[in-house]
Amino acid sequence: MKDIIENCVTSSNLTDFRLPVFSEPSVKFAKFRNEDHKLCDGLSWWKTTNGRKIRPRPRKIEYDGCSYRYYNCINPNDDAFKKFEIYPEKEEFFFVVYVSQNGRMDYDVLKSSKPNRLTEAECQLIHRSLKGRTVKGAFEDLKSGALNFSTRQIRNQMKYQPDCVKSKRGRVSVTTPESLASFGTENGFRLFSSDNQFGAIYLDSDTLNLYMNSLPTKQTVLEYRKLLTGCEDWTSEEVNDFLSCYSPTANSGIIKHMAGQLQIDSTFDLSDCVVTTISGDIGDFTSRCSGKIRHVLLGFMISSSKNALNHKSFAREIDDFFLQVDPMRKKSIPSLMTDGEESFKYYSKMKYLEDTQVLRCLVHRRNNLTFIQSKKNISQSDLNKIFGRQIGDEVENGIFNVMSSEAMEAEIVKCNFAPALKKWLLDRKEDLFSTHSLRSRLMAGLLLNYASTNRIENLNSRIKIAIPRKLNGRTCLDKLLEFIEDEKKEFCKSILTGKSELIRYANFKKTGILSAQSQVKALQKHGFRTFSLSHVFEMPKTVWRSVPKQMKIGEVFNKNVIYHKSGQYLVEKDDKSFFVVKTTETNIECKDPKCASKPAITCSHVFAVLSTLPTKKCQEVLNIREKFLISLSRSLQIKSINDGKDAKRYPNRKYSKRSHNNGGRTVSEFKKVNRNVSGESESGDDERKADGNISSDEENDSDCDVNSLNSKPNVFDESGDIVEDEINCNSNDEHVNLVLDPSVDHLNSHDSCMDLSDDPRKYDSDSDEENDIFGYQNVNPVPKPSNRVSNDHSSQIDLRDVLGEKVLEKA
Repeated sequence: MKDIIENCVTSSNLTDFRLPVFSEPSVKFAKFRNEDHKLCDGLSWWKTTNGRKIRPRPRKIEYDGCSYRYYNCINPNDDAFKKFEIYPEKEEFFFVVYVSQNGRMDYDVLKSSKPNRLTEAECQLIHRSLKGRTVKGAFEDLKSGALNFSTRQIRNQMKYQPDCVKSKRGRVSVTTPESLASFGTENGFRLFSSDNQFGAIYLDSDTLNLYMNSLPTKQTVLEYRKLLTGCEDWTSEEVNDFLSCYSPTANSGIIKHMAGQLQIDSTFDLSDCVVTTISGDIGDFTSRCSGKIRHVLLGFMISSSKNALNHKSFAREIDDFFLQVDPMRKKSIPSLMTDGEESFKYYSKMKYLEDTQVLRCLVHRRNNLTFIQSKKNISQSDLNKIFGRQIGDEVENGIFNVMSSEAMEAEIVKCNFAPALKKWLLDRKEDLFSTHSLRSRLMAGLLLNYASTNRIENLNSRIKIAIPRKLNGRTCLDKLLEFIEDEKKEFCKSILTGKSELIRYANFKKTGILSAQSQVKALQKHGFRTFSLSHVFEMPKTVWRSVPKQMKIGEVFNKNVIYHKSGQYLVEKDDKSFFVVKTTETNIECKDPKCASKPAITCSHVFAVLSTLPTKKCQEVLNIREKFLISLSRSLQIKSINDGKDAKRYPNRKYSKRSHNNGGRTVSEFKKVNRNVSGESESGDDERKADGNISSDEENDSDCDVNSLNSKPNVFDESGDIVEDEINCNSNDEHVNLVLDPSVDHLNSHDSCMDLSDDPRKYDSDSDEENDIFGYQNVNPVPKPSNRVSNDHSSQIDLRDVLGEKVLEKA
């Protein structure tokens, strides 16, 4: 062996590499100069099949007084073909050994079907080509220069080239502070702007109230953590006894009375802005498909960048909401999980989270170490020693499964790490212990081998299914509101009927058929304040689409309804006038001329009547309404939804007959436009009404005060329970604080690497003569994963004409 190592022909240039030629079962040995980049032979040595991973295995050996680091590689397509790469320490050469237990090798079968890992020089070429180009344009440019890169390789480099063209999106407006302000003002967003940074923050009061209602009390958390007093000195048996005490009642590793983990993460590719989401575990609800505690989106922020000041604004809004709902801090959030982003430090500094255990995702930490693997001389075995690994049904613990900082330091010193890696671990000892150790996980109420942000990552994946391509900021916000609305609808189903296909409510009690008013009270008891009509009416999607946007639920439940005669109902407008709603065998319709002129719109008067009907009868009428809407012609439906006059409410807006119903646009870049060009006439009472400008007398006829419908969060009393608000759904003095969300389609949510390819270099390995010149030596042969409903109603019926003087006096 020494003779072969010393006398083997050396190649100083790896670009001259050729695969060996086998004519019989044997071993081929070659020697190369140890350069900065690794050897790429174009063959496949990595593969995962049905969970079984095949990959090179690193090892360290001592031989004849010298230390060697080598990689044992088995080809996944041929078990009889192997490769060994041997790197002697402190040597300028390394060796490659190919072992074939068969005869002549067919390398075309063994070659990788994926591109090779890109070198630094190749990445720079792609970055220069991507500047000002799309992926396809860069691909064609590189191809013209005889550089063979796959489109996936080029697409993966887009995040490193900010000047590239992301995609051919057509005429999609860029997100601006003005566009966010116009949408955010309408939907209750908190806007912020400083220096060159801007954004919008939305916290959903319903899901946050639901989350706060399910949190453990502060006393419960303190009592649990008292049990861990002195755990630094526990033996392995004492730790196992503690785990076995709580594991039978734990749900997916979360102790039952410690549920309520908060997770924060930023996600990309939803818009030209950065979207940061906040989510949490709601302990009383579980997912039907997995049985795990339901993890729900609580709010989000869309910002111009990942700047720390943006996250500081988001953290301040979250903290203010928590302190507003629970000013006495009777509740407690057990843990906060992030991925370690530097700007996320502001979330851990929130006042409400003073007693919260802050954790960091171990998977992100491991990935970060993998990226600097070559710089710190980290092997796969070193990563296994740090983070542990699972072998079959057994788990081999790493250095973080300790109960004290001293024990972790001892583990680091004991392990045979490279000096640079050992220094890196010791310098960050306190931070690593507080965010990853077993003690920190137990303090958070987690019985897990490691903690990760997997729950919010799955949530972000579901969001990307709902938003499959990049949108401008305004449209992205609208889609995110729809996503939250869909989730809230499933929660309402699980609370009211228990028939949600996605969520199971642990405390559900079957109470029979409830009226719409009773359902409203039941939802308010759980913290809901801004749910929509679809949550209390099981309406078909066709009927739901016919509901005017931004209809207030107070317009439905604050109206008095009187049964007049067979098939007719009177919906009160004021003390002397009513609207007539008539039910027939083919439809339910409002006789108000304004409502009757739009047959494809289901007005609030119809829903006010539906709210008084028994549930079964209500469902029958809704089905009749659905059939009527389906029978309407397409042109009549479009005219009912928007007759073209509504767009005149925007005096500085460009529009056409086809674009008047589009979302709002940024007009700061437009010059002054002649309003008559768009077809707007100079005067007229009809236009005044279409513009929404009604007289003060007409305005006083409104039966719903918008200011009284603002959402109000729950407030906890001294015992930690929600103070319930009494409501009267039939009174004009007390309004139900509910707002209709304009979402239409409801999405069904579900819980949910190294690239190698053909080497551009083609090798000719058919010649035995070339192989001998290259320097392979023959050794001994071997065996074989986003329309207001006008309150200007001209159809007013005098109560005396309908019911008579005597009936009125009785009323």
